[in-house]
Amino acid sequence: MVADGNHARIDGFVSLGVVAGAIFVALGAQIADPIVGLAITLMILNITWDSWHTVRHAEIDLDHIEETDSREHD
Repeated sequence: MVADGNHARIDGFVSLGVVAGAIFVALGAQIADPIVGLAITLMILNITWDSWHTVRHAEIDLDHIEETDSREHD
């Protein structure tokens, strides 16, 4: 679920970034295209890192719960 929500958020930001970049380039700011591309890349990396961090901590929590349950049954 986390990954799906983040994927949708990334898609929205990328779309906005593409439109913003196109507008700035159309207005004559050629440097806007690589700047917007870099900003989108950094945002995707940040959201990817956050997703991985969230999922990894959830796995650690599940491992801890399973370990605790196995000790209680022994």
